[in-house]
Amino acid sequence: MKLIEKMSQSSYPAGKRTRQDFARDLVETEDFVGMIIEDLDAYIDFANTMVKKGELTAENLKTLELGNNHHFPHVKNLGSRLKRLGALLLYSKTRLTSEQISSLWDILITKSELREHDQNIFFNWFKTLLGKD
Repeated sequence: MKLIEKMSQSSYPAGKRTRQDFARDLVETEDFVGMIIEDLDAYIDFANTMVKKGELTAENLKTLELGNNHHFPHVKNLGSRLKRLGALLLYSKTRLTSEQISSLWDILITKSELREHDQNIFFNWFKTLLGKD
């Protein structure tokens, strides 16, 4: 059943639907976790292209705005995707599967041309996800 159909049903009495209910529906019905991971993968492909062209470098990855579809520097583009994923997991009270963790690892540690920088962002995000400082 699609999310819109589920939301239109009276399974949640007026005023009783919580942020957790909505987030859980996004995870279970629409696979938002998978969608965010796919978006992250596509973004890393784009960033890798910029690196290969010499436009995105370790020196400008915190300041260079990347173009029409990515109006923020690389660090913010990457961080916002991970933050969105973390919030969805937090509010839906779900966990990443081992396949999803493996996908994130492959994208940010193996595939990224900026892996030395991206891995720090990933590891710091993952530590906060685990509740460790």
